[in-house]
Amino acid sequence: MSGIVGSRFNIRGSGLVGSLGTDGQVFTSSGAGAGAVFEAAGGGAWNHLVTTTASDDDYIEFDTTYITSTYKVYKIIISHLVPEKTGDGPQPAEFWCQFKHGGSYQTSGYQWSAEDHNSGQVTSTSSAQIQLTPDNLGGDTGENSAWEITLDDPLGTANDKGLRGMSMNYNQDNELSTDWCVGGSHATTAIDALKFYIETGEIESGRFSLYGITT
Repeated sequence: MSGIVGSRFNIRGSGLVGSLGTDGQVFTSSGAGAGAVFEAAGGGAWNHLVTTTASDDDYIEFDTTYITSTYKVYKIIISHLVPEKTGDGPQPAEFWCQFKHGGSYQTSGYQWSAEDHNSGQVTSTSSAQIQLTPDNLGGDTGENSAWEITLDDPLGTANDKGLRGMSMNYNQDNELSTDWCVGGSHATTAIDALKFYIETGEIESGRFSLYGITT
């Protein structure tokens, strides 16, 4: 007899293979000479935690609702980021980030470096925020940027906090560039949250996704 009988899974000619699993489990081999069983599905290295879609927001924030001791490394993927555009002509719109330590956002002492092949490298050893791009973001029709940012051990207290990232950016002159950036708060205290925002104006649109990386 074959098929599912009661709470058992059977295959013709081989008899009982294993009990039916629970919701979310997969049917898998237990090795040579052993019956197949249901086990928890193996998760990938990237574990999606939350996605926020911006719509005329002052900033997008990720806090300890999602940044927990479960993961030591986090990835932030930003797609189709568009800053608010007011008036004609290029508008200054640098992309910034700040860390929250001890319940309040740090507003001084950041170090950062950003570079692309159009504008070259810009750096700061003492800033009010981390500047993620060396050039202004574009806000005209079609101009946008996309980012992959890595945040290491935000809740640890042994090392200074920092992030690194790269992007595809159509800047204010509609020039396509690849940007690289690193930045940190030069503080060992845990990060309670981090926020992304535009130098002037709001984030008109963009999708911000946070992933925890299994290490």
